[in-house]
Amino acid sequence: MREIKKKELLILFILCIPLYFGLNTLQNIDVNNPIEMFEDQEYYGDYPIKSLKLGGYWEISPFIIDDTGGGNYTWAEAISEPWCEGNGLQNDPYIIKNISINGNAVDNCIEIRNSKKYFKIINCTAYNSGTDNYDGGIKFVNVTNGMIFNNNCSDNGNAGILLMTGSNNNTIINNTLYQNTDAGVFLYDECNNNSIVYNKIKTCFYGIRLSGDSNENTISLNNITSGISYYGIWVNSDDNIITNNRINDCSYYGIYLMFATNGKLSGNEMKNCGVYIEGGLTSISSYIISTNNTVNGKSVYYYVDEIGLDKNNFTNPGQILLVNCSNSYISDLNLSSGSCGLGLYYSSDNTFENNTMEDNTRFGIKVYYNCNDNSFTNNTINNNYYGIEMYGYCTNNSINKNIIKSNSYGIRLYNCDLNNITENNIITNSNDGIYFQWECDNNIVSNNTLSYNRKGLLIYYDSDNNTILNNSIKDNTQCGIELWQGCKDNDIIKNKISNDATIDQYNGIVLNDDCDNNTFTHNSIYNNKNIGAFIEDNNCADNLFYLNYFVGNNINAQDDSNPNNNQWDNGSIGNYWDDYTGKDLDKNGIGDIEYNITGAAGSQDHFPIYIKILRPGDFILSSNANDPDTDGAFDLLWTDSAGADNYSIFLSNTPITALTGSETMIDEGINDLEYPISGLGTGTYYYVVVAYNEIGHQLSNSIQVTVEIPSPSGPRIPGYNIFYILALISIISIILIKIKKNPTKH
Repeated sequence: MREIKKKELLILFILCIPLYFGLNTLQNIDVNNPIEMFEDQEYYGDYPIKSLKLGGYWEISPFIIDDTGGGNYTWAEAISEPWCEGNGLQNDPYIIKNISINGNAVDNCIEIRNSKKYFKIINCTAYNSGTDNYDGGIKFVNVTNGMIFNNNCSDNGNAGILLMTGSNNNTIINNTLYQNTDAGVFLYDECNNNSIVYNKIKTCFYGIRLSGDSNENTISLNNITSGISYYGIWVNSDDNIITNNRINDCSYYGIYLMFATNGKLSGNEMKNCGVYIEGGLTSISSYIISTNNTVNGKSVYYYVDEIGLDKNNFTNPGQILLVNCSNSYISDLNLSSGSCGLGLYYSSDNTFENNTMEDNTRFGIKVYYNCNDNSFTNNTINNNYYGIEMYGYCTNNSINKNIIKSNSYGIRLYNCDLNNITENNIITNSNDGIYFQWECDNNIVSNNTLSYNRKGLLIYYDSDNNTILNNSIKDNTQCGIELWQGCKDNDIIKNKISNDATIDQYNGIVLNDDCDNNTFTHNSIYNNKNIGAFIEDNNCADNLFYLNYFVGNNINAQDDSNPNNNQWDNGSIGNYWDDYTGKDLDKNGIGDIEYNITGAAGSQDHFPIYIKILRPGDFILSSNANDPDTDGAFDLLWTDSAGADNYSIFLSNTPITALTGSETMIDEGINDLEYPISGLGTGTYYYVVVAYNEIGHQLSNSIQVTVEIPSPSGPRIPGYNIFYILALISIISIILIKIKKNPTKH
């Protein structure tokens, strides 16, 4: 009897295994995710999704069906063709099916005009259409009641599918739309109440594009992946619904709402891209953007008219968009790998601190229109296109103590005034460290490090009355500071502008194209491989240079303005030139003859500074490391260098005595005579300490430190072997006692 029960239990267990796994599978299906549910369906409504084959049964030429008679066919004529059938009724629509058309880079492949009949285009291939702005593989003009279903519209010169000029109440479903030059689907000019559902789109400029008052359309369940050069979904029309789409790897934005009122976003999954909004306060306040939209699996947060938000209002955010919000304190969040980490619109008196915005396709932080008195402090903003962009009448904002690294542009201001950019570390940005693009006035840029960018600071297009003060501007690939196109009355004061790297075309300061009345004073302009200060354009006039120090430049200054309207002294004192050959016989600190400025203008410094500048003196560099050092932690120590104002420390891969440009900077602007090093592994390390004076003279010294971290060996705890022996004896004793108590029975 017991044996039978065991067998029954075994059979029951075996039968339960598939039931268990079946239930487990059901648990793993997200019933709230309509994308996954939809992908498992064979039908959408009455229409098969997976069973139809692609077109190719008839190879025919491009054609136009126009019920007003302006095309190749009317519907009544088209049904005589073997690829067309039906009666144009709702329950018996015309059907165009199973054709393949090459547009020969000239024509639309299939074009339907001026039709209100019910019809379907099914299982066709349309490719190589024309390249005009309003060409498409399949094109509707003034068409209602059409369905484009299960077609392949790829490799077209403009759009895969194009609806325009009053094409309403159409359905675009389950099409393959790859490698179209402009858009996968493009709706233009009052195309309303259309449905764009479950299409597969990739390698286009735009995935889906709606413009020209194309309103009340539904964009749902589309899969937009890879190779989208601009926007996954771009909408600048009203009342459109965008739900449950998958959008991956768009170069600009996943979803872009541009001056689009009452847009509704829900359930969209975006990877390596996100949402971007733009427009007037009325339009961008009208959106409904649910938190079930995600960026890399994390929620998109969109708040309007909120006061006093903090990080507790954001659970695992992938992106934050704030419209007309104030008095918020947002800190310690990571908003990375989307399109725009933080978007701030028409919002004031907010603080953003200690956040990370990295790897966003466009903006780490976007500050848009009438955003005032906000503070951005101690944030890490790396590897975005724009680290921070401030756009349109944003005033009195503070950008302070941020790390802004390896973006295309570090900070860009566009028509923004009275902002403070201070104490930021802005380095290795492939374009400009700071860029004032258009009419940016009365801003202060002070105490920043601007290094290894293309241009450290570019002031452009009528940006006036800015103060550039006490910045370290070093080793940028084109120039340190450039003023270009009508920038006037700016003050550039006490900056250090240099190029210690081997960049032959580097200029310290450049003026170009009608930049007048700017003042340059107390700057140290040194070691620039090309020109220290270059007035390049003959329309630049009345600029003033005095009390600057030009040292070690290939050409200290060049003035090509004509006529000569720039001043290289203030009437009583000029600049220090390290290649000045005159004397100071009366010992008044001013050279007895003028200093001639290189260039077509024939300019002169009439009062060149004549002083003996104390260069950094010899110093001894040492360390308190053992030889070899066994813990990877020690102090670098050096004696005072007479004439030095500060020191920098570099790490080299090879023994050197002077900088070559390949070293890694550890720290700069050091005033102490020691510096702690820690965390090193086994290896040989070459350190260089450089002493600087305020005008760029320098002297370096180097040291080698060898580190050998001992490998772990010996007992993990004292007495390890004794414990091992005692344990072994105890085990043997227990076994012997058990044998004695239970002798073997024979």
